[in-house]
Parts: sequence; C-alpha cells; structure tokens
Amino acid sequence: MNTVSTINNKYSNNDDTFNATKKLDPRHSFTAEWLILSLRENDNTFGILHGDKAIKDVTSYDISIGKGFISIVLKCTVTFVNYSDDESYTTILKIPGFDSFIDAQNSVGNIEEIVTEEIKESFVTIHQSECDFYNKISKLIDAPIPKIFKTVDWILEKKQEGCIHMEDLTIRGKTFESYDRINIAQAKCFVRYLAKMHKNILTVDPEVWKGKYLKGQTTLAGHIEHQRLHFGGFLEGFKLKARPQPRGWGLGTKPRAPVHP
Repeated sequence: MNTVSTINNKYSNNDDTFNATKKLDPRHSFTAEWLILSLRENDNTFGILHGDKAIKDVTSYDISIGKGFISIVLKCTVTFVNYSDDESYTTILKIPGFDSFIDAQNSVGNIEEIVTEEIKESFVTIHQSECDFYNKISKLIDAPIPKIFKTVDWILEKKQEGCIHMEDLTIRGKTFESYDRINIAQAKCFVRYLAKMHKNILTVDPEVWKGKYLKGQTTLAGHIEHQRLHFGGFLEGFKLKARPQPRGWGLGTKPRAPVHP
C-alpha cells in the first residue's frame, strides 16, 4: 500500500498506513496524500492534536449536493492508527468545476450548449476572486471567516485544478437554508459585522485594494438566466408554503399562553 511516507517531506510520518493515492473525489485529482500534507504543513490545530499520530485512513463525501453549482465541497475525515473513529479529525476541501453546473442545467431540461468558453472563464474568475479574498482581503476586514489552510489557482490551460482547503465549521458554525428564518438578534449581529467590514476596508490605505479586484464584479450577471431556470424548478418542487403565524408568535419570541377572560 502506498503511504504518505514514500515522499521525502518533513511532514511525512513513517508509521502512516493509509492509501496515499486514493482520490478524495473520483472526478478530481486531489488525493488523500495531498490533504494530509496540507494539514501537517498548514493546520496548527491538527498539528497540536494529531501531529504525532499515524494516519489510518482518509474518507470524504460531497456535502454540497443541491446547494451550489460552481464548486463541490468535500467533508474529509481523517482517522488514526490505534485510535477510535470518534477521535477522528475533519476538514473541508472546496473544488471548483463544471459537474454541478451541468447537473443543474440538465435537471431543468436545458438543451443548449452548457459549458461555453464564457462560462469556463467566468468560473475561473469566481474561484480566483474567492482565493484573493481569503488570501488578501480577509486580513483587512477582520470578520469571522473560516481558517484557510491552502488555496490552489485554477488554470485550465495547464490542466491544473484549483481548490480551497479550509477548516470544518460543523461544530462552531451553521449553514442557513434559503427558507430558514433568522431572529432579530441574529439579524443585528450580521448587520454589526457587515458595518465593521465596510468600515475596515474604507479606512485602510486604498493602495492595498482600490482598482485591483474589479475583474469579477459583473461575473454573476452572465448567469442570471441559468439561475432563473434552476430556481424555477426549485420553486415548483418547493413544498413548504407560507402560512400565517398563530397569534402571539414573532421573530425571536416564544408563543404566549392564551389569555382567558
């Protein structure tokens, strides 16, 4: 069995037993070996908790199915030799590509050419904009964002796949669905952070950011029609209907007991 220790790298562990060449997703080139080396090199928490442990296995699954069309998001679980699965470590790998976009278009019966050169260029721009945000802008705005361990540029001409390797926020974060409600406290918290982000970016030296990140500002405009087709099918299959709330209910409140005369 191939192990990560076959590579002459200071982050290798001679006791590793996992299949290093196993792909994290069959559609993409990133392997278990790539992930472990990135964790050992870039994730301080992983190093503190598991730096001296031998890797037994790396598994992954796509948690983004039906929730996006530009990237897939893999939740990767690392298990260790002589430790139970409950003592595993999870991390996230976001890989841009065209598969989810093609699936979304096929699901709504789109028979036109799906992945055009314009689409390819716009997807690469979106990924690069996200990498630039995490690597350059996030340090300026001082907002709560996931820890980013590594980014890889997506270069179609060189057949180089891109990715963003980041921390798993399952325990200390929450993803809201499009039909979820938020309460007043959550809305105020969001507005406070949004105001802080704008204040920080507007008070920093403009030479750091001004005019440097304009390429992707209109990218999503070209996908409006595709999104309309996609969300049309979503709305048709949407079973939760808006209904009036019982008297006494409100955002962030508990139902009140009925008042008897």
